[in-house]
Amino acid sequence: MSIIETLLEKHPIRKTNTQKEAFRTWMVEQAEKMGYAAQVETAGQNKNVVIGDPETADVIFSAHYDTPPVMPWPNIVLPKTFPCFWAIRSPASC
Repeated sequence: MSIIETLLEKHPIRKTNTQKEAFRTWMVEQAEKMGYAAQVETAGQNKNVVIGDPETADVIFSAHYDTPPVMPWPNIVLPKTFPCFWAIRSPASC
């Protein structure tokens, strides 16, 4: 099984803290199997997987994702204030 197939099978959704931690652990293990140094860096509540050494790297890749909520209806983005809610209905902007 390829690494992508394994990722999709074992970690298709990473929403809960447990799912996210399992993914980070798996990602670090995979990187180390490929010969890369890997670690999880924590900054406040944020945790990032760092593979390699950013100080000596020729190229740095980064990614960010937000897991959208699972809802029975489509996500609707609404302004937080009542005047903006009504203004968004017209060509004027807030």
